[in-house]
Amino acid sequence: MSQSIIIVILSVSLLLSAQTFAKTASLKQCKTINSQVENYRNKRKKGGNGKNMTVWKIKLREYEVDFKKKQCRRYGNKLRP
Repeated sequence: MSQSIIIVILSVSLLLSAQTFAKTASLKQCKTINSQVENYRNKRKKGGNGKNMTVWKIKLREYEVDFKKKQCRRYGNKLRP
């Protein structure tokens, strides 16, 4: 009985850790996402018409969410050019 409980607990923890690992991205993927974030930030800083600013803001938020979901902050200074 106790052996089966331990096996179930280990299986669940392994499954959860596999899901967490699947969400993380490689350094190369994170650099790509980070460069897109910087690209859209720079476009918004330079300005443009209202439609472009809205589109760039939406794209910027999408890349920022992707950056967060894939846990790219763990690379820290390695993402800097």
